[in-house]
Amino acid sequence: MKKLFLSLAVIAATLSASAQTKTTTSPFRVSLGVDAVAPFGNLADVTPFGIGGSLEGDYAVDNTLALTLNAGYIRFLQKNNNGLKLGVIPVLAGIKYYFTPQFYSSAQLGVGVFTSNGNSISKFAYAPGIGYKFSDNFDAGVKYQAYSKNSVTDNTASLRLAYTF
Repeated sequence: MKKLFLSLAVIAATLSASAQTKTTTSPFRVSLGVDAVAPFGNLADVTPFGIGGSLEGDYAVDNTLALTLNAGYIRFLQKNNNGLKLGVIPVLAGIKYYFTPQFYSSAQLGVGVFTSNGNSISKFAYAPGIGYKFSDNFDAGVKYQAYSKNSVTDNTASLRLAYTF
């Protein structure tokens, strides 16, 4: 876990140090994020916390609307040394609406592939959220994310800190 944080910090520092002032008119942006996830409901009974990373592409339709595609991996920590090795690979597509140049809301739909001790199961995923762009390169967002299958829903709340290229 410490190696993941250290690696992401080194990447962010390297990219920040080597970033040059540029003007771009490209409607496509890519961001790399660190995700901290708090499960609740039934999922909180088996894991206290999750951490991971995500890659998101945004395609600006205009100044206020973007189409998004997000994929990542979240590793959930064990609760009471229960031996469970639980992870999820969320793949989501959606929209991002900017109320101001900095403040936005998002809505995404997709699939979450849960992995546990060598097994996997796919679940329908949806994720509404809000976020704030601190600059052209740094962004923070919070979202509620739910994974549903056969009338059972696993719920999480997450914080994503991202660097945009």
